Amino acid sequence: MNNLSNIWDPKKSVAELTRLSAQGVLGFYSGFEITEIFAIADADQAVYNVFTIAVAVEGDGASLRGTPFLSDKPVSLKSLPGWKFGVQRYFKTTPELISGLKDIVNGEWKLSGQLMKCGQMIAMPPAFVPPNSSERIPLNRVLKNNFWNGSHVFEWVDSEKGHLRNFFEEPKCLQELSPLINAWVPLELASLSDRLGNLIVQLSVTVVMTGFSKSQGADGLVVQSAWHSKATPRLLRVSCEVEWDKSLVGYASEVVSTSDTFLSLPDTQGTAQGVVWDDENRVILAATVALHFIKTISLNITPTDPEPRLFAVPQKDGTNQAVTIQLQSQGISSHIGAPLQDPAVHWTQRRIYDEELARLLKERSFIQYLPNPNNQRAEHERALGHIRDLISQYGSTGAWLWDPFLDALDVLNTLAHCPHSNSDLRALTAAERSPCALVVAPSTGASTTAAGAFIDEQRAILDGIESNWRGLKLEFRAKHGQVGWAFHDRFLIFPQNKKAALVWSLGTSVNSLGKAHHILQKVDNGQMILEAFQGLWDALYKPECLVWEKP
Repeated sequence: MNNLSNIWDPKKSVAELTRLSAQGVLGFYSGFEITEIFAIADADQAVYNVFTIAVAVEGDGASLRGTPFLSDKPVSLKSLPGWKFGVQRYFKTTPELISGLKDIVNGEWKLSGQLMKCGQMIAMPPAFVPPNSSERIPLNRVLKNNFWNGSHVFEWVDSEKGHLRNFFEEPKCLQELSPLINAWVPLELASLSDRLGNLIVQLSVTVVMTGFSKSQGADGLVVQSAWHSKATPRLLRVSCEVEWDKSLVGYASEVVSTSDTFLSLPDTQGTAQGVVWDDENRVILAATVALHFIKTISLNITPTDPEPRLFAVPQKDGTNQAVTIQLQSQGISSHIGAPLQDPAVHWTQRRIYDEELARLLKERSFIQYLPNPNNQRAEHERALGHIRDLISQYGSTGAWLWDPFLDALDVLNTLAHCPHSNSDLRALTAAERSPCALVVAPSTGASTTAAGAFIDEQRAILDGIESNWRGLKLEFRAKHGQVGWAFHDRFLIFPQNKKAALVWSLGTSVNSLGKAHHILQKVDNGQMILEAFQGLWDALYKPECLVWEKP
């Protein structure tokens, strides 16, 4: 046994489990419904624990005294040959469970009558797990019916998970196993892989039922409580704290003496979290995650424009591809209920948003494109679809495309698909020709420079498009002559009202998306990139730099 055993003395867990499972403390349990997910190795036919949960129940467990197997027969995985998996469920009394837990630290679990091997099992300090509300608690993905007051959870952790390494080295194995298990028991194993190999004991609080709600007559909360029919009511205490911006802005505590207990709390910003405490038994009987109460409802009505934007995009084979974009008009906002009158809230929310955005931007989400010669076209269309999705999701205020090889078809394939009426759409090119660009007839304009000829050609393409250009507000500029400066990087920029810009690095030019390896990646210095774009954009505010604009 290594030093991990010093995290928590397993004798403490067994002693606390014995104390809390006594009649009337948390409920009136007669024993435990034990569900085991097991694996059988073909090599030695040994049985291994994949996940076990023991749930305290009332009644004599008669419904669990038949065949224990929930699975008709062990199942195999294509991704993990040499192993079979199954599920069984059975009933054990509290003393039987306690006796079995004393042996599990030795890596053995045999309450079903058959030895099941475990790893090095370490007892963890018990925890109270509230039910889901405004937030989803990860452990509730494997707990049973934790809907009401919450549950006390005791956990023995397989610290090494040696026999389960395939699930961590090859995640597809767990993705294949999880839906098979879910067909027998509602456990979301694939989304909680860190619990593989563990054993959990769940004590749901049923001795009293409680509920937290917003008071209708005064500022504060009402806590409703009702005792189990077998219980003798005892003195409880409920407390609630209100947090805003990592500070406590409200607190109340009252003795629960009636079915409805009122907690006076200030009507302020923040989230409330409540706890019901049993002072006699020194134990939590209920708790909540952060509670959010609706005070004002904001309605944003976005009418659909009855007339779509229509245009046709010329293809390399000489045909035109018709495109229809259903438009949304600018939203109309209205409010139900009086908003909270707090002059500092707007500024605090803005700073919290900026901090949260900075945190999220550090989590660089990206899409990698790995085309082969046989699927370049499909991968190109997939990449264009991702750009259009981003424009649809974030482009209500504006979308700015910055690409040295950007041409008219690139603009039609991206910005022209924006479904937001009169969004500020901008396209900026270095007037450089890409090998992937559409071949067009030589320009008949008067320009004598390569950049000027490029501008004339792109303008001619866009002017030749048959479209009503409904709801389109777009300006296309190009670096021309000595104005502005050269650039190389490719970005898709979304300016945000009163917020930092969101920016994606394309990794390649629009006309090359998906055709060779590149990464579409959100960047963490979006506002600085927007300001750099704006600086060049302003410098190119010259008639000779204007490619095209609508309206």
